[in-house]
Amino acid sequence: MRKIILLTCFSIIFSLFGIDDSLPFGFNHTVYYSFTKNESINILKYKQKYKETMDYAAKANVGWWRAMGKFEWGSVQPEGPESWNWSDEDSLVKWSGERGLHILAVLGCHRITPKWAANKKISNYNDFGKCYPPDSSHLNDYHTFVKTLVERYDGDGIDDMPGLFTPIKYWEFTNEPYLKYFWGTPEQFIDMFKRTREAIKEADPEANIVGPCLTSSTAQPFKWLYYNIEKDKVDTTFFTDWIEMEKYILKGIVIENLDIISHHLYQNPTNFVNSVNELRELIQYNFRTDKPIWITEWGEQCSDGLEVNYKNNENIATCIYSSLEQPFFGKVTAYYGSYRKTIIDTFLYLGDTVILIDMGTSHIDTLNDFQGGTIINKNGDTVLQKGDTVEIFHIFLKNINHSYERQAQIYEQLLYKKSNREFLNNLKVFFFCVDNWTHNRYYPPEIRFGDDKTIKLYRVKLKDHYTIIDPDEGPQKAYYILKGYIKNNFQ
Repeated sequence: MRKIILLTCFSIIFSLFGIDDSLPFGFNHTVYYSFTKNESINILKYKQKYKETMDYAAKANVGWWRAMGKFEWGSVQPEGPESWNWSDEDSLVKWSGERGLHILAVLGCHRITPKWAANKKISNYNDFGKCYPPDSSHLNDYHTFVKTLVERYDGDGIDDMPGLFTPIKYWEFTNEPYLKYFWGTPEQFIDMFKRTREAIKEADPEANIVGPCLTSSTAQPFKWLYYNIEKDKVDTTFFTDWIEMEKYILKGIVIENLDIISHHLYQNPTNFVNSVNELRELIQYNFRTDKPIWITEWGEQCSDGLEVNYKNNENIATCIYSSLEQPFFGKVTAYYGSYRKTIIDTFLYLGDTVILIDMGTSHIDTLNDFQGGTIINKNGDTVLQKGDTVEIFHIFLKNINHSYERQAQIYEQLLYKKSNREFLNNLKVFFFCVDNWTHNRYYPPEIRFGDDKTIKLYRVKLKDHYTIIDPDEGPQKAYYILKGYIKNNFQ
């Protein structure tokens, strides 16, 4: 009886807030730092900005909040199986409840495995061990963690968080496991998914399981990266395309074990609609069933066009300069939207810190205090040398508004022209709302290369372009388009 009364009270409170959890929209906001202890940032300001973003979500009545970066094993039990630290997770649950937001908790992403439970064969914990499945001797500890975590927030009155206001009933297992957030094989992911589901259901039989958090892409073949313990390196499982990967994973985890299919899409409105329909058809045709689909990440990733050698104009994004006395220059292919031009120019400076990213393995090296000449990674491979052709992409500056204008147009097109009521049925879209207060700073150049040695140089002055809420400047135009759409169509 107590449980029925609690849930009834929750529904009454939400009706007073005016937030409807059945609405097809949510916000997605990664927690980059701890709310309680971090010497690298201003904790009070970070908490304030994070809660302000939640306030805007509540004012738009989106109803849902995807919290990635917490609810992780390494966050809750960093010191050992007897240590429990709920401070950050409790804060998120409290703040969301106060605003009438339902949390979709991402269970595992950046620190799914604490160092004390990591696989003993992996020496590089920070790069691979923290996202790799735990050592087999600690699988029971993992089961206990998941079960205790879910029990704390399930709202049944048993071992609940003190002052729990809004229970968590939706759990998404990890994030984009084919990339750097898991590092195990597809088969290991399937095994860990089943273990996680079992522990969740033991704690809360009414919990909803969300996954497998894959994505649509035109890339062929489609890569699943994993850490090969025997070879001591990153290896790859290849699928023909994203559809083959999706079918393989859904079959392995058994689609009936999922209550909701989660998926990520960073595509324009037309391709967004086409990809959702493709996913629906894949599920219906191959598994003879129909499941709700939640796009747990979507955002417009446009960039401001690159302008070259306009240093005297603050409104033009500039990243490469005509200073040939500087130590590194080559043939640079500069892009101005669809227009391209090859020039001879300098793009690396004395003293630069350079990040080297191998696109084939996702391995990252950092070159400190660049002093010119050929660039070689830690494996001894030549990454860049004078005379190479380099492509320049993606420049963002705070005082350029093109990205936000383009973003608003994309939101308007998706909401008003593509996403009619019938299309939105059985669908939720979580708009990616990165807190760019943590990103609004100068980044070192990134040199990205692969097996074919095609080199892309990203020299970035970054104002994060995913967000529709700027913590410093407030909501952008796209936010008001979303808010207006919800008000006009769902209230």
